[in-house]
Amino acid sequence: MTQPVMRQDPLTGHWVIFSTSRGDRPIRLSKPVAAPSVDPADDPFAPGNEHETPGESYAIRRDGSQPNHPGWDLRIVPNRYPAVSTLESDGLAQEPAAYGYHEVIIETPRGESMFSRLSIMEIADVFVSVQQRMIAMKSDSRLRSLAYFKNEGAAAGASLPHVHSQLMGLEFVPPFLQAEFDATHRYWEAEGSSKGRNWFESLLDAELSNQNDSRIVDRSVDLVSLCPYASRYAYETWFVPTRRNASYLNATIEEIEELARQVHGVLNSLMSIVPHVPYNLALHTAPLGLEKVPHYHWHLELYPRVNGLAGLECGFGCHLNTVMPEQAASALRVGSAVRTVNRVDSTNTR
Repeated sequence: MTQPVMRQDPLTGHWVIFSTSRGDRPIRLSKPVAAPSVDPADDPFAPGNEHETPGESYAIRRDGSQPNHPGWDLRIVPNRYPAVSTLESDGLAQEPAAYGYHEVIIETPRGESMFSRLSIMEIADVFVSVQQRMIAMKSDSRLRSLAYFKNEGAAAGASLPHVHSQLMGLEFVPPFLQAEFDATHRYWEAEGSSKGRNWFESLLDAELSNQNDSRIVDRSVDLVSLCPYASRYAYETWFVPTRRNASYLNATIEEIEELARQVHGVLNSLMSIVPHVPYNLALHTAPLGLEKVPHYHWHLELYPRVNGLAGLECGFGCHLNTVMPEQAASALRVGSAVRTVNRVDSTNTR
């Protein structure tokens, strides 16, 4: 048996136990789940069923097609079952109303259940559209943060198989984002400012200079993908831009296209290692009004649900990981083939 080890996240301070032998234990209560099929007759996101969703707030459409009718390549609609709402409280409730926006990005008209099977350009369209909706939501002065995320697979929280993701505009800053943002600010005040390097820049410097046991999965002039030192999830991957920029609202088209290329590569590599594994994506971007701070970088985080969350994680906040990040990065590199490129080739990606 390999001796378990502990690692502490250098930014947040949370502890992770790495026990690779736990991955060999017998599991009799669950079986691998294949990618679900999408039945067009029972798919509210299918072309022709636009009446089953609220009216679109954004769409990529072919010439001549009308809003809320077929002819689209991507649609963004208000969530029919929102977690937050712009409706005002009736004044009778004792608790404050959960104000905000909750939208669904329907990422393709095809009956596809796996984001990894979209083309690089289709994924880029999703990420560009999210940025456009974020910019629009920013005009509401009540909002303090924006949260884009994807749940793929029932174990990751998805309720419908047709590929989609979600965007929320919130009146508060979520705790994980606030803790990360505050920690990078403390680093900047303590040493980053004098060095001229914020925490994310120092992270990239260290990871890119690590020749042995590299945690780098892919890299380019614009973006680096890596498995964090204290990964909470097996094959957890961060996609970090190299340019100092706290807000995704200010990301360039080149950065977004490169993000799409690397996400496409990592997801396809992940699926070759753990077929149809459920996962979450979460985009961390600076709170609204703080888009130009020097101490933060927007970035995208991937959380594969290889092992699921159990009592140790839910009850005590201590994650148990069965795959060392160095091993995870090596396995993901085999599938995605690290390439140093400057720009994604968008001429043949659909």
